[in-house]
Amino acid sequence: GGGRPPPGPPPPPLSEEQDPSRRRHSLHYRHVEGGCTAGSADGPAEGCRAHRHSLHDVPSGEDQTANFYGVSHFPCCITNFPQGWPKFVASAVLTHGNAFAVASFLPLNATLPDAVGGGATLLIETSYPFAGEAVLTVSVPQGHSTTAYLRIPGWAAGASVNGQRAANGTVHAVPLGSGLATLRVRLPQP
Repeated sequence: GGGRPPPGPPPPPLSEEQDPSRRRHSLHYRHVEGGCTAGSADGPAEGCRAHRHSLHDVPSGEDQTANFYGVSHFPCCITNFPQGWPKFVASAVLTHGNAFAVASFLPLNATLPDAVGGGATLLIETSYPFAGEAVLTVSVPQGHSTTAYLRIPGWAAGASVNGQRAANGTVHAVPLGSGLATLRVRLPQP
C-alpha cells in the first residue's frame, strides 16, 4: 500500500459552550428596584437592590434546532420580511388585454408584456406618498397603442392628470398611441 491510514471515529460533537453556532441565545439584564437611577458600573446606589435576570430564547416546537436571534418562535419572519417591497411593487401595475392599470404610484421601471402596447415601457418617478405628484413616462413601440388606467384615490379631491381634473375615487383612462407620452398625475395631499 502506502496510502493514508484509515480514518478514526468522528470527533464528538461540540457542546453549546464550545460551538457558538449551537448556543441558545440569552439576554441578561439587571433590574433595580425602587426606581433608583443613580449608581455606578459596580452596581446601584446605596439602598437600592439589584436583581439579575436571564431571558432564554428557546425555539418553538416547529424547529428545536433553530438559531434565530429574537424571532425563533417566528422563523418565517426572517425569510418573508424582504419579500414585502418586491411583492408590493409587483402588484403596482396590472395588465388586462391591451391595457394596463397603475394601482399604486411607486417609483419603478417596467416593461409590459407584448400584448400590452407591443411591449410598452413604463417609468414612474415619484416621492408619493411624501409628495403629491407622480410623473409617468410611457414608451409605446411604433404601430401599437394601449390605454393607461390610473387609480385616483378617494381622498385625492382636486386630483389631475396632465392638468385636467380627474375625479377622486375613480380610475382615469388615458389612451396612448405609439411614441413617448408623459403623464403628470397630481394628488393633492389631504
